[in-house]
Amino acid sequence: MDSQNHSTPEVFSDSETMNALVQIKCDHPRLSEDFFDHDDFATAPASCSKCHDRMVTMATLFLQTCPDSWDSGFGPLMRGLLRRAIQKNECIDTMDITDSITFRWKAAQMVDRIVRELNLPVPSNKTCIIWSKYDWKLSGREEDQLPYFGRHYGRIWAAFRSEDLPEPSPHQGPPFVLIQEYLTASITEARRSEQESLALVKLVLEHVHHAQ
Repeated sequence: MDSQNHSTPEVFSDSETMNALVQIKCDHPRLSEDFFDHDDFATAPASCSKCHDRMVTMATLFLQTCPDSWDSGFGPLMRGLLRRAIQKNECIDTMDITDSITFRWKAAQMVDRIVRELNLPVPSNKTCIIWSKYDWKLSGREEDQLPYFGRHYGRIWAAFRSEDLPEPSPHQGPPFVLIQEYLTASITEARRSEQESLALVKLVLEHVHHAQ
């Protein structure tokens, strides 16, 4: 069973590289002036020519994060979009690949800060972007604890679903549910009563709204 761990959480091995890349803002035109004049603009360049290498590096690195997220939910779609951008420099419509990665990277960092500020348990002692929900669920719980954690996790998850966590804009790609899963796991790990857990959800969301 995971418990609150005060040792330094494990981070993504190339965090420094990604931190530097997400700070770069592209001010070069990615779409031609007549792009929207066409009726069939199903695909567009994934980056401008000057930022192509940066986009490929970001997409390649990001595919190494979010374990267990690529084969379910919106994961296969996002993985396909990133691979297409890397291999063909194409993306769908007006989606911005680097901006979609930046949103996810910074949202995960925000969640890490909130968990730290509220002194909540760090699930699996890993930062959000490299956390595996699958591994967490199999992390040595006693058999008689499984029903409790299943019910408790579900109630906390539902409380977050009815509130307002950051959502990507249309050009930032599909929803990013990892941050909700990570926060739910963290509060579940705190082993509070249902009332106290729901109060923690509200407190977390206050921090989220303040951070945005």
